[in-house]
Amino acid sequence: MCIIIIYNDFLILLIYVADMLIVEHDAKKIKGLEKELRRAFAIKDLGPVRQILCMRITRDMKNIKLWLSREKHIGKVLERFVTSTCKLVNTLLAGYFKLSNEENLTSGEEKK
Repeated sequence: MCIIIIYNDFLILLIYVADMLIVEHDAKKIKGLEKELRRAFAIKDLGPVRQILCMRITRDMKNIKLWLSREKHIGKVLERFVTSTCKLVNTLLAGYFKLSNEENLTSGEEKK
């Protein structure tokens, strides 16, 4: 894995095996970097990222929000180790853990 971060201009380039992810506020800077990379490498633009490293990425451009989910990957891991036949039990948090209102689950989708 290779991560190149240029903080002041906010450019993040993540490379893992044959996958590459470019994160930048300015689309022109992304296109410029792609142009430079094409000079040395054969690359294919797959458009906005939807999944990388077993993480599903969901974006709400209007509200400027981003969600990362590993739900599908976790399900595969649980299925592999045959946890579907295990007995479920509730586990309480230790008394010293305190959740703030921001951390409380509010919607039915979040509670799943």
